[in-house]
Amino acid sequence: RQALRQAAVPVIAVSPIIGGQAVKGPTAKIMAELGIGNTSAAIAEHYRGLIDGLVIDAADGAEAAEAGCAGIRVELTQTLMQSLDDRRSLAAAVLAFAERLAGEVKTARVLAKGGG
Repeated sequence: RQALRQAAVPVIAVSPIIGGQAVKGPTAKIMAELGIGNTSAAIAEHYRGLIDGLVIDAADGAEAAEAGCAGIRVELTQTLMQSLDDRRSLAAAVLAFAERLAGEVKTARVLAKGGG
């Protein structure tokens, strides 16, 4: 947690939820055990203070404003990776999002440390 809070670069997560469903692995089970709702907005709230941005699948665009209310910037794009091109596209979208957030994150962390 400390390393994430002190990172000099944006910390971005990719929501494992698409269309209200966890798409892979034991995500839904783990989220239920932790008491986290099965939405991207719930994920944003859970990681508040640890991440700067959350990538949400375009199918869940209606949740973007709610996730943003947790103080986390949101990027909408296709997140389901069924091919190598899908993986490349998502990676490019996450990197572009990080680049856009970089200046904001640096400024916010300096101000949080009492800098001016």
